[in-house]
Amino acid sequence: MVIMNKPLVSVIVPVYKVEDYLDKCVKSIVTQTYENLEIILVDDGSPDNCPSMCDSWAQKDSRIKVIHKENGGVSSARNSALDAAAGDYICFVDSDDFIEPNAVGYMLENIGDADVIQCSFSYDCLDGRTENCDISEEELYADDAARALITDRVRPEVWGKLYSAHLFSDIRFDGSKKYGEDLYINYFLMKRAGKLISRNVCLYHYTCRESDSATSHYMTDSRAGLYKITGAMAENEKGSPLYEACVYRHTRILFATLSRIILGEKEFYDKYFNVIVKEILAYRRDILKNKRLRLKFKISVLMLSLSPELFVKVNRKIRQHG
Repeated sequence: MVIMNKPLVSVIVPVYKVEDYLDKCVKSIVTQTYENLEIILVDDGSPDNCPSMCDSWAQKDSRIKVIHKENGGVSSARNSALDAAAGDYICFVDSDDFIEPNAVGYMLENIGDADVIQCSFSYDCLDGRTENCDISEEELYADDAARALITDRVRPEVWGKLYSAHLFSDIRFDGSKKYGEDLYINYFLMKRAGKLISRNVCLYHYTCRESDSATSHYMTDSRAGLYKITGAMAENEKGSPLYEACVYRHTRILFATLSRIILGEKEFYDKYFNVIVKEILAYRRDILKNKRLRLKFKISVLMLSLSPELFVKVNRKIRQHG
């Protein structure tokens, strides 16, 4: 829908147990310099005051729509909003974060004929510390956009980006993924996108919360299962020009997970060590010939092939001595 030649932008906000942050988030959206917005707040069965806070905001601003649903997780909440969205463009904001006043306007002005634009962001800590996350300025076409995402040159998160709505015509978040769900949907979106624009302008503020955050735990079952996502991407791309990049990303995730398992709690070691090693060895040949991977990964694969126990001892000694 277009009003006065201005595209409608649907801003999707999943809401769950964020009553201390929600007002700041929504205020940063309703005060955008670009006003032709459809703001969709999805109350994902939040047990606190968030449901009534969402309704209160809807009474104040006619652009706000509220969806109340049973708790199903962030992917389910975002999918509910995507099903209801009428915008020409889609933008995601997490309900404990906030955006700059010109965020939507800047991205809309600069997206041009691209399907996606991403901008940089900052980590805002509760103690007042702020750390900017710079990104490279570039324009990527066709497979290059997907390759840049797979190799971590394009950020995996859906927030901090503006998408052309047509990309979501038949693509939704996978509700079975509890960690890395943004990477997985962006993989499919970037494969569909004809052009992506990247601008190193900080428009999004990510709030770092020490507790109650999936990123705050050194290891969780969901985090340990991230390799399944990169593995699925690699399997999808067998025989394609993107396969080498997928093996590169999958290998890095596997070894990062293995490192956390080795140095972490025995519970996760017992549950996942053999599983991760088996997955690494399944890609042994492709890892050894992958031109993107550093020599240390190839040496590690060979060591795991000879003796997983020796690999563990060496890694623990290396970490003990810094």
